[in-house]
Amino acid sequence: MRILIVDDDAAKLHLLKSLVESKCSDADSVETETTSLAARERLSLIRYDLLILDIALPFRDGDIPDEKGGLNLLTELERSQRFKKPPNVLALTGFRKLLEEFLDKFNNGVWVADLYDPADNGWRERLVAKVGYLRSSLDQVKPLYFKRDVCIVTALSSPELDFVRRIPWGFGPAQAFDSASFHYSGRFESGGKQYSVDAISAPRMGMVATATLVTKVICNLRPRLVVMAGICAGVRGEAELGEVVVADPAWDWQMGKYTKETFEINPDQICLSPEITEKFKVLAQDSHALLTISERFEGEKPIAIPRIKCGPMASGSSVIADETVTEEVRKQNRKLIAFDMEMYAVYSACRDAASPRPIMFGLKGVCDHADHYKNDRYQRYSSHLSAGTIQLFLERYAADLL
Repeated sequence: MRILIVDDDAAKLHLLKSLVESKCSDADSVETETTSLAARERLSLIRYDLLILDIALPFRDGDIPDEKGGLNLLTELERSQRFKKPPNVLALTGFRKLLEEFLDKFNNGVWVADLYDPADNGWRERLVAKVGYLRSSLDQVKPLYFKRDVCIVTALSSPELDFVRRIPWGFGPAQAFDSASFHYSGRFESGGKQYSVDAISAPRMGMVATATLVTKVICNLRPRLVVMAGICAGVRGEAELGEVVVADPAWDWQMGKYTKETFEINPDQICLSPEITEKFKVLAQDSHALLTISERFEGEKPIAIPRIKCGPMASGSSVIADETVTEEVRKQNRKLIAFDMEMYAVYSACRDAASPRPIMFGLKGVCDHADHYKNDRYQRYSSHLSAGTIQLFLERYAADLL
């Protein structure tokens, strides 16, 4: 469940957040803003289950509160298609006149308002009851929400998806996913239980195609876990050929602002859950299992011993074959170990999905370095290593995660 609270009074905002969180679970997200402009930005990107707002709000930081700032926001929310409309809205005001105006405008039985009075506990009880009811209703539908357990996404059908389909999980024939894509379904065992798995590739490389595909996957297949497999470029000296990189965090290294003088960085770095990262660190110690995966590959491969490395991966819209670009991007995160073109899109689509959201991770094999020596020599081996490591991880730990 995702809830947004908008109020410019710091003490009241703290109180509202405390009341709401008293009825939330650890998996819920309660976010806050203090202006109608900031709320608009969030509502254009994220679909919240509940919006709580003061009817009188400033437009931006430093402005005097407009007694109709919240009403104007709700009017725009109702009429404009650019917002992800929350199904539940609770407006609060200390002024009866504004309460009546709200009821005149939005008397739809879905969006409701209440009179805020610090000396009265009635509004607090109604707020807590509403959040509790919403929480319990979402708990009832959650088992029906998820249709599948795991979906593995790749950017390329060959060689990346080909090697995922070679995992011995009984992947069947192609099934139509939409008018332009196909997916493959199978099953695997972890902890004595059976889990469903699907595999699918984007129509082309890059973040736009991948974000679109993952959003469709979340809406249509509804997996509990989304996994990104495939190949990446390692930073020389940090991730070598024949190693696999678990992206943590992932971000778009081109996000920012160009001026005449410089590029002002504004990265949105998305991290994995600590539980997943720690499991990969444990798995990385099993050198025998990783070597077994490597030995199963028939074809040319690097001489390096396969290893798992968890670290920062930067995604961009271009293939990089220039050491100077690597050094520039390293300024955004000095621990940078790899580049790709899709990982941030997967993480962003999962993070911003409607609640309950799937968990995610991405793991790619290093097939080259982002320099002038770049070539396709080890793409098949790195795809094999990525798929095999994902198989190993899910068969060991899916029962703990799903």
